[in-house]
Amino acid sequence: MRLLTFVICLCLASLSLAQENSLYWKNRTPVQGYWQQDVAYAINASLNDETELISGDLILQYTNNSPDALTQLYFHVYQNMFEPNSYKNQFDGNSDAKAEEWQKTDVTNMRVNDRQVAFTKDNTMLIVDLPEPIMPGSVAKIECAFTTQFGSQ
Repeated sequence: MRLLTFVICLCLASLSLAQENSLYWKNRTPVQGYWQQDVAYAINASLNDETELISGDLILQYTNNSPDALTQLYFHVYQNMFEPNSYKNQFDGNSDAKAEEWQKTDVTNMRVNDRQVAFTKDNTMLIVDLPEPIMPGSVAKIECAFTTQFGSQ
């Protein structure tokens, strides 16, 4: 668990160095018209070893570098592939896991630019419906709370 926390912190630290990196895509566009979305994360999380839970809050700054207005955002929630009845467990024939063996991430209180937003969960995808499009070149502030459960699986 502590290794996972260390890896997450290391990844977040590397994001802050992107602006100074000569290989960062905005500093070295490979071809004309090339773009990528930019994100910057701030995660405040706590780990409870006894209950095997990580609880926290996430603030994400999302820059729309595409030429399109975005009406939805998609997030991967990979930990949910270990929930009972997940697509993976259905495929493996392992959909009868006990509650204490579940491994999942629950997301609550999703807000975009300080407005509560609706979202749906489809297995390992979290689909956020935006109240207003994120226009090209615009930045959106996305916030949510989360709890990740690591069972005995």
